[in-house]
Amino acid sequence: MAVAAPLALGIMTAGTVVGVGMQEKARREQKRASRIERKRARLSTRRQAIESVRAAQIQRAQVAAAGEVSGVGQASGLLGGLGSIQSQAGSNIGFLNTQLQMRQQAENRLQSAANYQFAGSAISSLASTFGQYSLANQPSPQTTGGKG
Repeated sequence: MAVAAPLALGIMTAGTVVGVGMQEKARREQKRASRIERKRARLSTRRQAIESVRAAQIQRAQVAAAGEVSGVGQASGLLGGLGSIQSQAGSNIGFLNTQLQMRQQAENRLQSAANYQFAGSAISSLASTFGQYSLANQPSPQTTGGKG
């Protein structure tokens, strides 16, 4: 019995260490996946912003060309319309940037939650291992065989 207790503790400890190591690997993979998702989101937002600017430039050119053809190339209404197109494009880009920032904040919170979950799980595993070991090594109750 003297050899069995240290052996049991060693096996439980090794199992806990391996389990914690696997949890750490999973946490790192989640972090990597999160970085890739952020990069994808940034690229998508950039692409949408470029498309928004491009569409505004096309629309602005079409309105300007129509104004020149109709003879109102410098009329205040036309210039106001062109300014509105530019303002809407800027607003769209601002919205896209806000969405990207919010997405990144949410991902940061999720990563933080995963880190806390990992730490809690690791601590719980260690506590469980030592709890099981201490229960296994409690002296068994002695029965008295005397008459009373």
